[in-house]
Amino acid sequence: MERKTKSRFLIGGLFIATFAIGIYTYWVFLRADGNEGDWQSFFLNLSTELIGALVVFIFVNFFFFVDDWDLSERVQHLLNRLERERPKAEKFFQKMPEISPQIHEADGIDLCGVSLTSTISKQFTQLYDGLAQGKPVRILIVDPRTTAVEMANARSESQDMAYYKKRLDASFGDIAYLWQKREALVEEGRAGELQVRLMPYAPSFGLFVFHTAHSKGKMHVEVYPHHRGYGAPPVFYLDESDDQHWYKYFLNQFEDMWSYAVEWTPDLFQVGHTDGRTVYSEARAQDFFFENNPDQSVYFRAASEICLLGIDLAKTLAFNMHSLQKSFEKSNTKIRLIISSKDVYDSNQERSMELLQTLISNPNSNGIIEVREFLGKIPFSIIATDPKLMNGHIQVMLYLPIWRNKSNAKFELFHDRDSYWMNFFLDQFEEMWQASALILSNAKQEQNTKEKNQIR
Repeated sequence: MERKTKSRFLIGGLFIATFAIGIYTYWVFLRADGNEGDWQSFFLNLSTELIGALVVFIFVNFFFFVDDWDLSERVQHLLNRLERERPKAEKFFQKMPEISPQIHEADGIDLCGVSLTSTISKQFTQLYDGLAQGKPVRILIVDPRTTAVEMANARSESQDMAYYKKRLDASFGDIAYLWQKREALVEEGRAGELQVRLMPYAPSFGLFVFHTAHSKGKMHVEVYPHHRGYGAPPVFYLDESDDQHWYKYFLNQFEDMWSYAVEWTPDLFQVGHTDGRTVYSEARAQDFFFENNPDQSVYFRAASEICLLGIDLAKTLAFNMHSLQKSFEKSNTKIRLIISSKDVYDSNQERSMELLQTLISNPNSNGIIEVREFLGKIPFSIIATDPKLMNGHIQVMLYLPIWRNKSNAKFELFHDRDSYWMNFFLDQFEEMWQASALILSNAKQEQNTKEKNQIR
């Protein structure tokens, strides 16, 4: 109720009281006679006291209760404002706080993220101490054998696969060490349960959940950005006692992701070191092989060296002719091809030669083409672009011994993450190259053209 309304009610009440006292006083004078002087004096004194009390009451209400009115109005104004306006984002989102005290106070810890490298490394001692005190710890990160790493990389600004691989390698190293330290605690008879699971996809948010037996749980939710993060990502805090609905919502999210994830154990990955990188021995076929031919035009146009191996390569050349022409217009481009002998396969070698002659005869062509014929069986085809460079790429297709309109199994290798197998197939190409016979080359023609240009 506003101040004006309250004042009107007070004044109205006082006016009614004053009017009632006035009527009463007038009635006393009318009823009084000469013989009743004492009673008249009594009633007059009573009326005077009532009028004095009324005046005092008026002053008390106006001068002593005015602060209460102001406070009531301010409370009402605040309530009205909260009903009209939503809280500002600056009041809701916050920076990720130091979670060490919450790990220390919690009776159970759940952590979820893409790699959690920084969190696990920074909180390693706190996590170990928690396990030593019997606290259960659950860690949920992405599975490096799936496309989860590619998903995380695709939505990042850096587009650096090696960055995520290194962070995951570091996380698994810390987790394995934490697991080893926990084993020592198990022998001592005091160890909380440590569980680690791997997600087949990159989560859209990170979760840090702290369960407590004596009070409600607490949770931090970190929203992962897509591409540029514009500084620190938004983080919000949920307390089960105040945010029961949304706390339960995100806790259920964690439990659902946990149920779909696969269990990690120290012997899950067979780890070896190749060029300082970790090689994992297991992967799902559906994540590794693909049926349809991926677009190679981007690789062809940017490449300075192209290596092709196949039975006749007629379809590959015809499909990528425009991209090969663009690449061949650069003076430093070198294309090497190995095709099968017609005595081994009933191949379309003539069509391949026609397409290659078209490349060579193009007046804008400046590169070198060499074609060799392999006399043995070719078990697979290779499309390689800059295979010796860090941005190198190879597509391998396995030939079926009996082909009945089936899609051949294909897979891709990238030098920055598959250097061992890149070198393996590149060595196969080089050995077959040395065992093959030269059937077409414009190297001499290209050299004569350069010499003529130098004379001019």
